Order: sequence, then structure tokens, then C-alpha cells
Amino acid sequence: MAKLKGGTRVYGNLIVDGTITSSGGGGGFSSINTQLLTSGNYTPSSGMKFVRVFCTGAGGGGGGSDCGDTSAGAAGGGGGGGGTAIYTYTAAEIGTSATISYGSGGTGGSNTGGNGTNGGSTTFNPQGTGPTLTGGGGSGANGYSTSGTTTVPVDGGIGGTSSGGVINMEGGTGDYGFGQTNPTSGTGGDSYYGSGGNGIRRTTNGTTAGNNGAQPGTGGGGSATRNSTTGSVGGDGANGAVYIMEFII
Repeated sequence: MAKLKGGTRVYGNLIVDGTITSSGGGGGFSSINTQLLTSGNYTPSSGMKFVRVFCTGAGGGGGGSDCGDTSAGAAGGGGGGGGTAIYTYTAAEIGTSATISYGSGGTGGSNTGGNGTNGGSTTFNPQGTGPTLTGGGGSGANGYSTSGTTTVPVDGGIGGTSSGGVINMEGGTGDYGFGQTNPTSGTGGDSYYGSGGNGIRRTTNGTTAGNNGAQPGTGGGGSATRNSTTGSVGGDGANGAVYIMEFII
């Protein structure tokens, strides 16, 4: 349980997984219930007057990398982040429940320089009169396979779109990868919840797999390979999620 007293001010996103209660009088809400859903459907709590829903798609996979010989550098781009649709429902708009379908994170590209796969969409479908929310998944990034070094940028994945909300946010686009002498892979795209898997810079020979997206909906980072024919896989995108904020009377 969280209690905010006096003139508490919050800058940026406040994400609470639990209950905020009010000790004041008057005709306001008695509490605010919050939860981050990654599986299952939504059933309103008793006394719910309004509920604010954040519906986020999954992140795309980062690109893989591979060198065709032992004097090359290769790197993949970062996967795109999932989009987020935001809407505040009344109890009548929610109805008795809402069905949720969660997007699965995209898979990182193979160690032969394969492309990452796209993240899936997350949908929130209330049984009442309210709109269906869709947070689109981010696209997979390009991978790269080469003999010799190149400074040609390798594309990151595009951020997912969203629909149905009063606010419809796009996910962040993954960064480029550069297969130069010291290859540098792309960082995965952001989602509402934070940054994607970090990019990698290799200054010694060998391979480094891409970092997975850690926060819901974030893109996977690209992999980096320097002077090695083994190659390395891209990072996986993170699954989608739905954040619930109930206002209880």
C-alpha cells in the first residue's frame, strides 16, 4: 500500500503495482488499485468507477551478425519497441470483464546474420461499450553477414503503432548497427516502460549476443561479431503487457 501525503509531486512516469489509498475526506475516490498484467484477463474490482488502461505491444527481435572470414566486423540493428494505447474507461464501458491477448516478443536474428522477427500485438477488448485497444508490436531489425569491414548502416526495427486510445503512442525505433573494424550493434527501441536491450561495441576479436529487451514491449539489441566466423544471435524483444489503474469509490 502506498500513501502520498501533502503536496507530493512526481516528474515522469509513476508506475505503482499495488494500492494507493486516500486518508482525506470529501467525495473523491477511496483508493487507486494498480496492477501490471502479463497474462490472464481483467475483471474489475468491486467499487471501480473508472479504470485507466495502458495496452502495450511486444518488442521486435534484434539483428544477428556473422563474419565471412577472420578479418571482418559485423553488427545487427536493434529491434523496434511496441506501441501503447491509453484510454480511461467508465464501469459501463468495461462491463463485467475484458479479454486480453498478449503479444509475444520477437526472436533475435540467427548467428548467420539473420533478421529479427516482429513482435506481436496486444489487444484489450472490454465486454461493455468501450473501445478495443491495440498496442502494435515492433518490427524485427536487420542482421548482417559480411567479408571484410563495412560502415554501411544496418537498419533497426520500426516501432509499433497503436489504436483505440485517447492517446496512441508509437514504440521507439531501434538503432542502426555498424559493421566496422570495431563493430557496434543497435540498441533496441523504447516502449512506454523504458529502454530496449543495449547495443554492443566489440574492440577485441570474438562474438557477443544481443541483449534481450528487459521491460515490457522493449526491443532486443543487435549482436556484434569481430574477426570470427562463428557469428552471434540478436537479442529477443520483450513480451507485451497491460497496465491497469482502477479508481475505487
